[in-house]
Amino acid sequence: MLLPVPFNSRDPRTIAGGDFEMSFPTPDGAFTFRAVEPRDRLNAICRRIDTACFDPTKQFNDLVNGKDLMQAIWPFSADTHPSRLGHEVPAEQPHDYLLGRIRKADLQ
Repeated sequence: MLLPVPFNSRDPRTIAGGDFEMSFPTPDGAFTFRAVEPRDRLNAICRRIDTACFDPTKQFNDLVNGKDLMQAIWPFSADTHPSRLGHEVPAEQPHDYLLGRIRKADLQ
């Protein structure tokens, strides 16, 4: 499961798994940070080992943006460590996902 960590705790577009990109100068040339890379890598690993990949990114981002929760989840502007709510929201997502898979299996 990809953990929802933002590059900028005041900008919901920068949460890992999203489409945020930013280039940084380095002594060896520009480096481009792509927020979607962790999600892409995790999906590739799961495909390679033939296991399901639970990706809460869209659901999490929709909740954060829909309820304007950036400040509540990441209350410290200089730190991307989440608050208690920031831990609770992603903890509930796999629970709901797994219950849904169990119910679906029971119906088959």
